[in-house]
Amino acid sequence: MLVRILPFSSNNFSFQNLELNQEQLENYLSWMRDIENNVFIESIDKSFSIEKLTQYIDEKNSSSQALLLGIFDNRSGIHFGNIKFEPIDMGSRSAWLGILIGDLRYRGKGYAKEIIDSTCKHISNKYNINKIFLGVNKNNSAALKTYLKSNFMIQKESSSEGLILIRED
Repeated sequence: MLVRILPFSSNNFSFQNLELNQEQLENYLSWMRDIENNVFIESIDKSFSIEKLTQYIDEKNSSSQALLLGIFDNRSGIHFGNIKFEPIDMGSRSAWLGILIGDLRYRGKGYAKEIIDSTCKHISNKYNINKIFLGVNKNNSAALKTYLKSNFMIQKESSSEGLILIRED
């Protein structure tokens, strides 16, 4: 069973279990409603509610197969995104990764590589996870480029637009 983790940091960012104040929740909710800037995020919905978001966070925080971490800027303390590993399968020592850089000011700056590398290393060390999978729309060229730089390799096509990538540590 997964346990709540202590916060940890990379050079520029800190990661911690997601417990947000009201202002942070409202920012997160604005990301989840922003269809225009999140075309490749499947769960984006203009009618997303604060209740649904709070329930989602609570479910992930209490799940034995999920690790949802907020991503915070070390300098400003701003919560600008989340990274999630789910499901985590201790038997096969594998996990699926999802990342959302919600705050537009943090996109396109190369931060995702540091975030992915730091959190994958942490989950590998803490839980002995050695295979990490993710799905990506092959039209999302920026994300695909970042994943390939973070040592993911294309494993297979999952649908007409989807790719499954794997990183083995």
